[in-house]
Amino acid sequence: MPAPLIEMRGITKSFGAVKANEAVDLSVAPGEILGLLGENGAGKTTLMNVLFGAYAPDAGEILIQGQPVRITSSADALAAGIGMVHQHFHLAPRLTVLENLLIGIPGKAGRIDRAGGLARL
Repeated sequence: MPAPLIEMRGITKSFGAVKANEAVDLSVAPGEILGLLGENGAGKTTLMNVLFGAYAPDAGEILIQGQPVRITSSADALAAGIGMVHQHFHLAPRLTVLENLLIGIPGKAGRIDRAGGLARL
């Protein structure tokens, strides 16, 4: 059985006395589509911000295709093949979802490479 495409093990993230995530495990297999559901304040966005390098976890590890990775910035996440479309107020307003995902990935002549992005899907 192949390793999960993305795996988060024991992710814990606190903000002062508030634990946003406590020992969270998440696994996504190749080709799998996953939705995170929960009430406001449940820690969904915090967990994704850890995966995308916006926050450093207090504990836990991230694996990509079974290999441990250290993600300390969005550049690290992008280099590992992880993109993130933020909630609506973080989006570039005139771009599509695909174009928002491609921000930060070098394209031809410094422009967004839509065709290359679609080919990678």
